[in-house]
Amino acid sequence: MTTAPVTAALFDLDGTLLDSRAAVIDAYRLAARAYPNGLENLAAIPEGRLLAMRVIECCALIAGPALAEDCAVRYDENYRLRTRKKVQVYPGVVEALAALRTEGIRLGVVTNKGLARTPGDIAPLDGHGNGAELFDVVVTAADTVERKPSPRPIQWALEKTGWAPGWAVYVGDGPHDAQSAFGAGLSFVGAGWGYYGLADLKAAGADVVCQDVGELVDAVRGALGAGI
Repeated sequence: MTTAPVTAALFDLDGTLLDSRAAVIDAYRLAARAYPNGLENLAAIPEGRLLAMRVIECCALIAGPALAEDCAVRYDENYRLRTRKKVQVYPGVVEALAALRTEGIRLGVVTNKGLARTPGDIAPLDGHGNGAELFDVVVTAADTVERKPSPRPIQWALEKTGWAPGWAVYVGDGPHDAQSAFGAGLSFVGAGWGYYGLADLKAAGADVVCQDVGELVDAVRGALGAGI
């Protein structure tokens, strides 16, 4: 008897499952206060770039290369201890993840976020503070040298789980997410409610673009071949 293949949905975190924009910006602002011209340097970084870059890269612009590591430590501490309370789960995400799990679709997270900040952000995704239990795999910036748009983080998730790329889909809000997914051989569902918007996702070649979270479950079903 042939065993049915595992179907899986991997998710980006920031801008897809969570709106962490305010928490990120405020954590940088608090860190920047410790350095001469830090706030001015921070203000010169476009918001889109600030949200997309690695923390150490942003901190090099804020505090200077010599103090980038020190700034990154301050940022991490500020995010975890002071500004995380501003992180919001997008409305409908908890219900969508629960629905996918109920249908037997396995779930994972692949994020460029650092390891220390990720568990606390994942916790509320089940609505009860135990969000980590939803996911079979969580890949962070600590797991691979490469980050998205490289396909390597997604490939690492597949290697850890044994999931086949042809039976998995990646959901993200940016063109770099699409590039990573396609490079790893996955279908890509665009989260149009996130930081980048519908036009950028369509231009990146998304198989499906959702305008809001209410369309997510059907989009994942469709991308996995179940039919929308």
